[in-house]
Amino acid sequence: MVMVDEEEEEEELAPLPDGAEIVEVNRKPIFLSGASQEIFECVIDKQVNGDKPDKLIPIKKIKDDMIARAAVSDFSVVKEEMKKYKGDEVLIVCDPDFTHGENFFMFISVQEKDKYLLNRLIQAHADRAENQKKKKKNRAASGVDGVEDDESSEEEEEEVVVAAERPVHWVSLGSETDVDAATWEHSRPPLKLLLSRRRRYFGAPLELADRVEPVAETEDGGDETGPPPPTDAIEWRTVEADEDEPALVYRRQMDCGTQAIAETVSVAAQTQWLPKRNRALQYAALTRSTTAGPDIGTLVGTTKPTDTKTKANEKETHDTAVVPEESKLAAFLCTVYPTVKEALDENEHLGLFHDDYGLLLAETAEPVLLSQEQSTLQEHQSFKYVDTLFDEAVSSVSWHPQMPDIFAVALVRKDAFSDRVEHTLKGTPGMVAVWNMQSPIEPRLLLKAPEEILWVEFCPTSPSLIAGGCVNGQLIIWDIGKLLMAALSQKITSNNDTGNALFSESDRQVPVIQHVLSSSIEHSHGSAITQLMWVPQGLDLSKSGRPQATEGGKHECVQLMTLAADTTMLLWDLRPDKMKFSLANLKALDLLWRPLFKNFVAQGSADTADNGGVRFVTRPVPKSGVSGAKASDAEEDPLQTMVFVGTERGNLLYMDWRAKELDNGKLGVQELERTMLVHAGPVTALRRSPFIADLVLSVGGMGITVWKEGLWAGPILTASTSGQVRATAAEWSPTRPGVFFVGKADGTVDVWDLMDTTYAAALVVNVCSPVAVCQFEAQRCEVKVAHPYIAVGDDNGVVHVMEVPPGYATASANEADRLTTFVEAEVHRLDYVAKRMARREAKGNDTTTTDDATDAVGDDDVSPDIGPETAEEARLKEEVKDMLKQYKVQEREFLECVGLGNPEADEAGLDD
Repeated sequence: MVMVDEEEEEEELAPLPDGAEIVEVNRKPIFLSGASQEIFECVIDKQVNGDKPDKLIPIKKIKDDMIARAAVSDFSVVKEEMKKYKGDEVLIVCDPDFTHGENFFMFISVQEKDKYLLNRLIQAHADRAENQKKKKKNRAASGVDGVEDDESSEEEEEEVVVAAERPVHWVSLGSETDVDAATWEHSRPPLKLLLSRRRRYFGAPLELADRVEPVAETEDGGDETGPPPPTDAIEWRTVEADEDEPALVYRRQMDCGTQAIAETVSVAAQTQWLPKRNRALQYAALTRSTTAGPDIGTLVGTTKPTDTKTKANEKETHDTAVVPEESKLAAFLCTVYPTVKEALDENEHLGLFHDDYGLLLAETAEPVLLSQEQSTLQEHQSFKYVDTLFDEAVSSVSWHPQMPDIFAVALVRKDAFSDRVEHTLKGTPGMVAVWNMQSPIEPRLLLKAPEEILWVEFCPTSPSLIAGGCVNGQLIIWDIGKLLMAALSQKITSNNDTGNALFSESDRQVPVIQHVLSSSIEHSHGSAITQLMWVPQGLDLSKSGRPQATEGGKHECVQLMTLAADTTMLLWDLRPDKMKFSLANLKALDLLWRPLFKNFVAQGSADTADNGGVRFVTRPVPKSGVSGAKASDAEEDPLQTMVFVGTERGNLLYMDWRAKELDNGKLGVQELERTMLVHAGPVTALRRSPFIADLVLSVGGMGITVWKEGLWAGPILTASTSGQVRATAAEWSPTRPGVFFVGKADGTVDVWDLMDTTYAAALVVNVCSPVAVCQFEAQRCEVKVAHPYIAVGDDNGVVHVMEVPPGYATASANEADRLTTFVEAEVHRLDYVAKRMARREAKGNDTTTTDDATDAVGDDDVSPDIGPETAEEARLKEEVKDMLKQYKVQEREFLECVGLGNPEADEAGLDD
C-alpha cells in the first residue's frame, strides 16, 4: 500500500460549512493614491498583488486618517459608511485590472465581508478538488513507476490511497502573544501531602504548637514511648504511593490565581480659563521730520515760551539781535542736527519686513543650481467639496483679484452624452464654491445657478461681482460682497468637545447665494458658454464693437465677452442704456438682459462653417489707456480689437470683432483675417503672455505652439507633450516670462523653460495621476505675495493649489530681454524659410533646366533678381561638378590598373 499525501506542499484550507454556496456580494470601488497606499501598507506589487490581494485595515486607522487629512483622504467618499461600520477591521481588495472601476474595492459592512471570504473559500476548495482530479488522471495515464504495463499500472493505481485533508492552517493575527503572556507553567513538580487527624480530636479545642511528638496509643490509654500526647497533637506526614496499599482518595483539585495590581484612583481636574477679551495692536511707520530741527533754546537748555505772544516777541528778537559768543555751540548743533539725526536713524532703525537676500537670485544673470525641492512644484493644499450628489469635475477656477487666499471653483457633472440628453429638459442646478486657503475643510460660500457652470471669473475692478457661463448659454452674475466678509470673519467650529469636526453633526452651514442677474434665454447663446472674459479696464466698447472714450475718465469693468459653441461671440454691458452702474440696475435687468452686439466667428469661410468656439484671448490694454486722462488709446491701436479664437476642430482663427461699415452706412458682418489648422484635437487652452503681449500660447491634442501676433509664416515654437499624452490645460508663469505650464490627461504637468530648452519640457511633475488635469489658473493679485500659487483642477472635482518653486518663480535680471532675442531669432528663421520656399516654387515653375540656368549665369554676372543665396548655390554646384570629375578620373585609372577599363568609353563618360 503506497500512501501519497496530496496536500504536502499545498496550503491548508478551512473546512466548509454545510450547505455553503457562492452568493452575490456588494463591492464598493475606491481609489487609493500612492500616499494612501503607503499609509495603510497596501502598496500594489509590494504588500498586495494579484495572488494576495486582500488587506485588513483597522477601522480606527481609517477614521484617524479622515480626521487628519479631511477631504484629501481617499476614504472621505465613504465617510458615512465608515461611521456605521460595526466591525473592527475593514477588508480592502486590490483590483490591478480596474475590473470594478478603481484600483481597489472594499466592503462597507461585516456581512458583505464574510460573504466575500466564504466565496473565496468555496472557490479554493473547488480549485483544489479540480487539481486532485487532474493529478489522478496524469498518474493513471503514465503509471506509478513508468515501466509496467497498463494492468500493473491499474493495480498500483488502486493501491494509491490519498491522505485525508489536513485541518485548516492557522493564520497568526497576533493573538498568540496574549495567550503566551497569560499562560502559567510550573517551575517544579507538585508536592504530594496527606493531612490526617485522629477521630477523637475532631471538635476538641485546639492550640497550635511548633513541634509535634510521634505517639503510640495503648489499650488503657497510655503511651508506649512517652508522655500522653497533647490535645493539639497533629501529625504531618508525606505519603508515598504504593501499589500494595489501597488507592488514596484525593480531594478535587482547584486552580486559583492571584494578580498583584496597583491601586486604581480616579482623579478629575478642571482648568479655569480666564474670560476671552479682544485685543488689537496697531503700528505706524517711522517718518523723519522735514523741519530743520529743534530751536536753539532746546539745545542749550533754556525754557521755551508757552504763549503765542511770547513766541512772536522771541522770534523778532532772534531775527534782529546778534548771536552772543556763548551760543555759538548751540548754533553749530542746530546746523548739524538734521545730518546727525539721519545718520543715527540709519544706524539704529532696521527694516523688519525688508528681504535683503530675496533679490540676490534676480540680480544674477548666470543660472543658479537649485536643489530638487527648489525646482519642483509642491502641493500646498487641496480642496474638494464632498457634499455633492453627483460625480463632478472641475470646469473652471478663478482667483480673487485683491485677496490672494480666495478663489472660486465651478463644478460640472461627468455625464455621458446620452445621460446629459435625458436630464437636459429637467435642468440641473449648478453650483460654484468660493474657497479660502486658510480653511480647506469646506467652502466659505456656495453660489447657486439655474444650470451647470462651465466658466467663472471675478470682476477685476469690483471683486464682489462674479460672472458665470451656463451650459444652456445664459450669463449669470452674483454679488458676494457683504456675505464674503461675513463668512471670512466666522470660523468652522463644532460643538463636539473632542474637536472632531469631521464626524460632527453640528457644523456650521455654508451660506448659499442666489444670482442677482441672468441674461434673457431668447437672446443668449444657443449652446454652452465655453469661456467668458471681463473687458479689460480702460476699454469701453460701443454697439459696433469699436473702442470709445469713457465719461469722466472712470474706467470700471462693466462689460463682458462670451464665447460659445454656436460659433458666436457676444458683448454684454451691465449698464442699461449706458446708465450709471449700480446694483439696483442689475436686479432690474434680471431675465431681460440682452447682448450689446453679436460677432459671428465662422462667417465667411467654408472650412470653418462648423467651427464651435472653445477658447479666445484678446489684447491687453496699454497702461496709458487705463489712466483716463484722454480718450482711450485703444482707438489708435489697430491690434486692440483683434482676437484669437480656438475651435473644436483644432483651428486657430484671427479676426477683428468690430463690425465693418458698408457703403450704405449700415454695419456689416465681421470677417476672418486668418485661419490656421494647428492642432489634431480641440483647442483646450489659449493664453497670452503677461510679459510680451505679442506671444500667444495655444494647446490642443498632443501639440503645443507659441505664436507671435502679426507673424503668420508659422509658430515660433512647435512641440508635443512628454509621453505623447493629450494636453488639457496650459498657463504662463505669473513671474517668469520664459516659463509656462501644460497639464495633461494622465495627471502630470509639463514645466517648460524657454531659457533652458526649447525642444522638450524641463520638468514633469505628477499632480493627480492617473486622474486628468482639467483647468489651470495662475494667481494674479494686486497684493504682492511671497509665494505665487497655481490652481490645478482635476477630473475628480479636486483643486490642487501648487506652490511655484523659487527656480521657476524668480526671474533673472535680463530674462525678458533674452526671451525677446529668442523670439526675434525665430522670426528671422521663419522669414528665411518662407523666402526659400517661395524661390523653390518659382524654380519649379520655370521651364529652363538647372544646368542651362547655371551655364547662363556666371559667378560674376548675377542678375539683380537673384539674391546672394542663389549665387552661393551656383558656386556649390560648380564645386560638386569638379569633385565628380575628379572622382571619375580616379575611377578610370583604377579600372585600367586592374585591366577592367575601357579607355574610349571612359573618356566619353568623362566628357559627358
